[in-house]
Amino acid sequence: MKRKDKYRHTKSLLPFYRRDYFLVVSTCVLFLFGLLVLPDANSEKIHFLQLRLTFFSVLILAWAANILSDNLKPIWLHIIVTFSAIAVFLWMVFAYIGIGVSDLHHIFFNFSVMKGQWHLMLEGFITTMELALISAVLATMIGLIVGVMRLLNNKTLDIFLKIYLEFFRIMPILVILIIVYFGLPFLNITIGPFASGVLVLSLTNGAYISEIFRSGIASIHKTQYEASHVLGMSFPQTMRLVLVPQAFRIVFPPLTNRWIGILKDTAVCSFIAIRELLKCSQIITTQRANPTPLVIATTIYLGILIPLTIITTYLERRYKHTNK
Repeated sequence: MKRKDKYRHTKSLLPFYRRDYFLVVSTCVLFLFGLLVLPDANSEKIHFLQLRLTFFSVLILAWAANILSDNLKPIWLHIIVTFSAIAVFLWMVFAYIGIGVSDLHHIFFNFSVMKGQWHLMLEGFITTMELALISAVLATMIGLIVGVMRLLNNKTLDIFLKIYLEFFRIMPILVILIIVYFGLPFLNITIGPFASGVLVLSLTNGAYISEIFRSGIASIHKTQYEASHVLGMSFPQTMRLVLVPQAFRIVFPPLTNRWIGILKDTAVCSFIAIRELLKCSQIITTQRANPTPLVIATTIYLGILIPLTIITTYLERRYKHTNK
């Protein structure tokens, strides 16, 4: 069968909502709906406005999801559909909510409110990075130690380790932060805000990282244990020289994802007196009565997390290629 005929045969087996004619018909229906059914934005008598706008929004989302989830559609069509859906929603905002471009600029991009406040944003950024880096290092150390200790198969020790793991994996991180920062002082145990944030982030993420290391070490073939035992290595030497270096390559992708998660979790620490990035942006927003600092903080988070995600993906592919 020729390649062209094979492609046609494959398309003939698709459900109706995946075929090209359905795409054309649904696009025409949406266009006619927006042209004829949606009310005039300048009309004084608008009946069921919210209902019609909601129904039209659901149709747009369903139309875009149907096309974007189809891998047989060309990439240029996915791009057009994405930008078309965004353009329609922006038009609805401008047309029916009554917000103009100048209003958006004044509300969300009014950088004049940041005059004399950039040093506070820089302070919040530095605190966020310090909080994330210290917590990531400690969480990795805790996770590695707990993961190795679980491999000892000591029943008494396993009871305490499971209590730790289950508690910190079940409890919301904000609840633990409140208990540590606001609850422990009633027991005459006072921990500073930064130390409280580091402690909670390290212990919480260490519980997840321990399972990552434990599964990675357990996936190594038992002949590695036997070979190290024949060479006369002790258990710590086996872990340090043989198993952990091999396990690190296996667990590196989920481990880096957990590190990125720690960076995102630092925003929870704004609930206490840690002046990290989100807290500083909230302070400026309250003082200037403008949400532009929150937009700047969001942009900074994106500027950090997007490159980290790209680097993580690259390293993951590199480790997979190395392991083959």
